[in-house]
Amino acid sequence: MSLDPDHIKTADMLFEQGNSAFLAQDISTALDYYQQAAALRPDSGLIWQNIAACLQALGQIEAAVDALDMAVKRNPNAHEARLNLAQAYLETYQLGKAQLHFFTLLQAPPYRADAHAGLGVLLMRQNKWYAAIEELEEASRMRPQDVDTLINLATCHIKQQNLTEAVRLLTQAHALAPSHPIVNYRLAALTGKDTPPCAPADYVRALFDHYADYFDTALINHLHYRGPEQLKQLLDNAQIETPIALAYDLGCGTGLMGRMIKPLCQTLIGIDLSPRMLVKAEAQGCYEALHHGDIIAVLATLPPANLLIAADTFCYTGDLAPLFEQMALSIQPHGYLLFSTEQLADGEYHLQQNGRYQHSVDYIHKLATQAGFRCITHHTANLRLEQGEAVVGDYWLWQRCIFV
Repeated sequence: MSLDPDHIKTADMLFEQGNSAFLAQDISTALDYYQQAAALRPDSGLIWQNIAACLQALGQIEAAVDALDMAVKRNPNAHEARLNLAQAYLETYQLGKAQLHFFTLLQAPPYRADAHAGLGVLLMRQNKWYAAIEELEEASRMRPQDVDTLINLATCHIKQQNLTEAVRLLTQAHALAPSHPIVNYRLAALTGKDTPPCAPADYVRALFDHYADYFDTALINHLHYRGPEQLKQLLDNAQIETPIALAYDLGCGTGLMGRMIKPLCQTLIGIDLSPRMLVKAEAQGCYEALHHGDIIAVLATLPPANLLIAADTFCYTGDLAPLFEQMALSIQPHGYLLFSTEQLADGEYHLQQNGRYQHSVDYIHKLATQAGFRCITHHTANLRLEQGEAVVGDYWLWQRCIFV
């Protein structure tokens, strides 16, 4: 069916007005113009693509995906919209849908590198490391200066214990982006040089988003992780008065610790960097509230608690001094601090090749006492398995002191 020429002319005018508003960063007005244009020209993939850009800018991700889907349906040759749609499906872990669109983009020469890179990430999320390497190497051959692809290739080689190749790739990435935090972090972990004070937030978020769907099974069944049970036993042995009025689960993950500790708490609140972990934690039904973000930043916005818990959380921070300073401010007088650390024999902290930090007993004692805590109990035990070997850690219970 042919469109009314007057409708086409009006739609084009509305489209240009939308572009002007978008460039002026008046996103809501731009969206209104684009939607009016789409009502007159529903066949225009470009209009729907711009609607998606507005919706994404406004944080309406699901609606943005729907608009991109409409753009592709209206114009199968809207390759930029298809790429954005495939990447959106990839980010929301709709891997089957993402794969179909990446496969289609392999037939569009300007987008082949993007398609291979996307398929590589998709295969990484399925733990298919060899297949991911093939796709990512093809993407890197087409686009040798793509730092993200080099990082992903290095990650695959680390998973396969090809550490020499991983260092080579990360060194190549470092030459292209000397200040890239994830590149520098991974290089430091593998080489032992220039250790950063903590893992980059983007690295931690991506890591735990990736593991969210099978995190509990991997930890409990394969790595024999019993951290929550060990920490709860410290509380039980100390005979702390319950119910605890307010507790914060720092780095709550999927809620393993929350599920264990909730019977002792009146109000339990979780904090985590990974949105997908928080979705899993919400399903546990043990938290009164969940907060997404950096632990220090979120704690600074919340009232002091009676108990702070960090089960297997501090291993992604080396320099714990800022965290202890904030925890001292975020805990009630005589409140409790319950956490675990991976044990280091000498020094303060050490970044391992697996990207996790170890901390010495002396370092924890120094920071905790300086922050105004006294040690109630300290227990050394295995944390979990790593490559089939037991990882030795420390379980701690401290109480906030009031100095007069």
